[in-house]
Amino acid sequence: MEMNSKKNTQRKYILFSVCISALLVLFGHIFVLQRQADTTSPYLSIRGDSNYYMDMVEKNYSKVPPPFRYRILVPALASILPLESVSALKIITYVSLFCLYICLFWIGRIWNLSLSALCIGIGMYYSSLWQLYQFHNPYLPSSFSICMMALMIIFGIKKRFIPYMIALVVGILSHESTLFLAPLWFLTQDRKKGAWAVIAGISTYAVTHIALSSGDYSKYLIESTKISAVNQNLKDIAMNLFGAWSFLWLLGILGILVAPKKQFEFLYIPLVLLGLGGIISLFFATDIGRIFLPLTVVFPIAITNIFSIIKSKIHISIGILIAALQALTIANVLFGNPELTSIRIILAVTGGVYSIVIWKDIRYHITFKENLKNFRWKPRG
Repeated sequence: MEMNSKKNTQRKYILFSVCISALLVLFGHIFVLQRQADTTSPYLSIRGDSNYYMDMVEKNYSKVPPPFRYRILVPALASILPLESVSALKIITYVSLFCLYICLFWIGRIWNLSLSALCIGIGMYYSSLWQLYQFHNPYLPSSFSICMMALMIIFGIKKRFIPYMIALVVGILSHESTLFLAPLWFLTQDRKKGAWAVIAGISTYAVTHIALSSGDYSKYLIESTKISAVNQNLKDIAMNLFGAWSFLWLLGILGILVAPKKQFEFLYIPLVLLGLGGIISLFFATDIGRIFLPLTVVFPIAITNIFSIIKSKIHISIGILIAALQALTIANVLFGNPELTSIRIILAVTGGVYSIVIWKDIRYHITFKENLKNFRWKPRG
């Protein structure tokens, strides 16, 4: 009887997570202003690197410069679908985001997190500009690679090495940022297998770059450093970084500070690895908010930790209201006119004040120092 009860509970959890994930994708498709091929709006036209991926879908590789030409997997999958390149890439992004949200619910299930708190955590992170951007510009491989990163964390938690390796290689073939998460197994499980994972990741990265290079990679590196994010002034960097992610940076960090011991290594280590990867990428890329998009695999669960602690229904309700207003404003206003920086500032400041209020609710639940002290820095093997 007890076993049947557990199975029924598990089925309900799976059904609920599938429904919520589908609703999030549906909301993004319906309500987020989307870039299109046939529009006169300069902000809503398909442009930039999206065109390169469409060229790859149509097998026009000669038009595609590095590093885009090395991200071969998503365009290759899109080319198999009996659809135009625009629709094919969009379908893959939607499926990737749906699977990503399922993965976040899966991680929450493994750690026995409250389902209501998990919905709030995922929902609040969903409301950020760069998460909704995946619906605004659904022609990029980012969502697919981040889904692979989420699977890497799941397989790391469950100690399943072969699936972990597959997710790593598949992720790198879609976007090189996955490589930054390669040392996760080495740092959380055993050295020997972890070393093989790192070698496999570097080899995948090297082979694709060597096989698909046309001799202009060094030129690309030189040129990209000239226009990279680090060449922007501090004001622009702060606006693009904190304005894009609003108060979710703060909530994400606070959520890691209160993480239970069993979560710590699989939140803290990915945060450090992907954070360092983002900092390195600042020297070669320009979109600061997008650079740190892989933190999607960390912050929703971290934010969930906060709402597992907070008891005040008023504070929870205010947080949900801020996130909802942020999502609707970004989806329907900012994507139509990104020059409205005052709105981004208001959202960030409002969320910042809210984070300070939340701090009073969770300050006595800080576990970071103890977790760091007890963390097994030297893995087995």
